[in-house]
Order: sequence, then C-alpha cells, then structure tokens
Amino acid sequence: MERSHYRMADMDSDEQLDTESAHPEPVRLERPANYDKYMVPGLERGLRVLFILANERDELSLTEISERLAAPRSSVFRICYTLDQMGLLRRTRHGYALGPRILSLGFDYLSSLDIVEIARPELVALRDDTGASAHLGVLSGTDVVYIAQVPSFRQLASRVAVGSRFPAHAMSMGRLLLSSLPACRRVRYALHRRRVEEVH
Repeated sequence: MERSHYRMADMDSDEQLDTESAHPEPVRLERPANYDKYMVPGLERGLRVLFILANERDELSLTEISERLAAPRSSVFRICYTLDQMGLLRRTRHGYALGPRILSLGFDYLSSLDIVEIARPELVALRDDTGASAHLGVLSGTDVVYIAQVPSFRQLASRVAVGSRFPAHAMSMGRLLLSSLPACRRVRYALHRRRVEEVH
C-alpha cells in the first residue's frame, strides 16, 4: 500500500537513526483581517510557549521563554504556571519542560487518524511475510513521525515507539517520503537542514 505521504517500512535492519531531530517552529501565517476580533491573545501565547518548548530537547528557564516569546517575565510565569497545573508543562530545576499530558494529546491525535486503521492489516501482513517489525510514518515538517507499528515476533527486533520522530533524511522511510515530494519542497528541506547543521 502506497500513499504520497505515508510509507510502511521494515525496520529490522542495522540502520542507525539520527536522533537529533530538528523541530521547526510553526509557520507564521499572515493574520486575517478579522484576527483581532476572534483571536484570544492569552491562549495564543500559551500555545506559543508549548511550541517553543517543543523545539527544545531540554528545559528552558523562565527568562529564556520570556525572551523567545517577547513577553514580560511576569506574564510568562502565569502562563507557565497554568500549563504546569494542567499537566502540559512540568516544573524543572532550572525552568520548564513539556509535561506528560502533551503525550496523551499526541497519542489521541494519532489514534484518530483513519490511515492508521486502514494501514494496520497491511502492516500485519508485511510483518507476517517478512518476520520483521513494520512501521507507518508520516512527514511532519522536516521529520518523520511514527504513527503505527506492528512488532516482530523475534526476540531481537526493532521497536520504534509510536510518536517517535526522526529527521527525514536520516532514515530510509524518511528518504522514501522525501522522494515523493515535489522538487521545490525537497530543495526547501535541504536548505533547512543546512541551516540547522550550521547552527549546531
């Protein structure tokens, strides 16, 4: 079964996955004419805090979040405190990091995708035919996100957790997905990866 942005892959090879995933910041869209009428500024700021922390592999201090959000430290504290109380953030020694409820939201979203149910019989058949674990992934920005898996019956088998994400260029599934994109999008991806590597 093939779709332009979905791919199943046998992951029992010795392929090494680059776990340094670059999570691009959400694309800033042009504000519509009725932006000020319908948008809720406090909610927007809270969501932007989550996006900022999602781009990090580690915690951020209140000052760092405030600088990236371009908002007063007192306002950021109230936002982070509220998100912490809701389980979306967790207080750390030096600041804040994403909380456990973020995972449940992500899994709820993944389980709502019709493609998972459609693909599951094919994943099972692929696993049974090859004896290897079968996984389903989708492109999310510059990463591949695993949205389903059927593990092998072998004792030593690849088991990539649902919700895991890896840079698309660093794995065979990602390269297959990238190859299905229009040339202009592949060029944008390459330019983005080059900027990320220059930063790191």
